[in-house]
Amino acid sequence: TCDPSREKRAFRELITAFEQIADELFPLPDPECADGADDPAGEESDEEEDSGPIDIAGALRAEVAEMKHAKAANSIAKGGSRFRHEPASFGVRGRFIIIVRDKAIDTGVLVRELLVRVRDGAVRASLAERVLPIDGICRAEEAILKERLEPQLTAILSNRSNRTNYTVLFTRKLNDSVNRDSFTDAVKEVFGEGHTFRYKEYSVVVVLNVVKTFVMWSILRDYDDLGKYNVRSMVTAKSGDVAESAGDRGSVVDESAREESPRTQGEQSHRSATDETRTTTAHEPGAATAPEEEADAEAAHKRDVDADVAPTNPST
Repeated sequence: TCDPSREKRAFRELITAFEQIADELFPLPDPECADGADDPAGEESDEEEDSGPIDIAGALRAEVAEMKHAKAANSIAKGGSRFRHEPASFGVRGRFIIIVRDKAIDTGVLVRELLVRVRDGAVRASLAERVLPIDGICRAEEAILKERLEPQLTAILSNRSNRTNYTVLFTRKLNDSVNRDSFTDAVKEVFGEGHTFRYKEYSVVVVLNVVKTFVMWSILRDYDDLGKYNVRSMVTAKSGDVAESAGDRGSVVDESAREESPRTQGEQSHRSATDETRTTTAHEPGAATAPEEEADAEAAHKRDVDADVAPTNPST
């Protein structure tokens, strides 16, 4: 998210930071070795597959993923970007989506590293407000959400010996039919009774963003530690640390600014004395006689003027 009408500028700023981080954490493979035509390991794997049963569906999915990754790698090798901007066409200003074209990039690691570098002052990102990695998207229906969310929580749900404290954050845009409680209950059913739902002191946060007819979710483990994934809060915290390290002269100036100057004290004393005089005069016997007579005279004059200009025909 960002300020309305600043989507393109915020996107360019984030893309610059993401490209730098991705090149360091997820380097691209050598194009000469990407094809794997003379890879002996590939031949050995083919022989192993021939010796046992073949998972056709799994093999197709792996082949499609490999083709997509190779296509993205070839495009990137020719100077293309590893990211693609997808404008938010659902009618919400100040929001946009960044599509990660390179499937080898972990979006969760990418966003966390961005926030850490912004907090440390190594990366500049002040136009974007909040950056969340999207772990999944589906229609805004509780049953579909539970079906899609459960495989992503396998690592947490399989650890029965260690109870996980979790919470659910829910937002919605352009949709008044969905219910916060129903979606929260759906996430609770996925976690089950082996884990605890809490409003404070949690270790896992499931963020649900409902926009029109679909819901996006993010599974975050360091939500509070990284400023609730708010880039501006990290920048503000960094600025506050710099101001605090510069010394406490600012606090002295602030305290001295709160003290009233002699001139201000004199003006307040004069105003208070004038108010007291007015109040005393208003309560003295006969003090309001002259103003009352003037008001009566003005009212009588107004009645006479109204009588002179009144219409002669009563029906008019």
